[in-house]
Amino acid sequence: MMAGGGWIATQVPFCGGPPWSANAIAYGLISMGFIVATLRHGMVLDRASGLITTWTGLVLPLLRRTRPMEVNSVRLTREEYHRKGMTSVFYPVNLVLPKTTLFVGQVTDAIKAWAMSQELAEFLDVPLVDESSTA
Repeated sequence: MMAGGGWIATQVPFCGGPPWSANAIAYGLISMGFIVATLRHGMVLDRASGLITTWTGLVLPLLRRTRPMEVNSVRLTREEYHRKGMTSVFYPVNLVLPKTTLFVGQVTDAIKAWAMSQELAEFLDVPLVDESSTA
């Protein structure tokens, strides 16, 4: 004891430690979390070259896929997610291609989603297919 009622702390070195495999697993999980948190996606619509390039990467694009700009339409839909008694509404925007669809983005506001879809359809000179009505 120290004068005045304090305590004396002693440092005891930690001998041993977790096995190397536990450290490897911990660092691996931390690394995976970092990668998932910083993973980004993007799309470039180039009317001059007539190409659509989609990419995925961390800070810089790592994986790229280029395809011809053969867009049939822009499609706006409405999706509802129910969880724990709550309902969330999203409005996804997709490009409809001959063999597939490409996800462009989604918003929670119907007016903003329609404006984004309309602007994209005008940019690509294709029709807007609005399937977002609840009627």
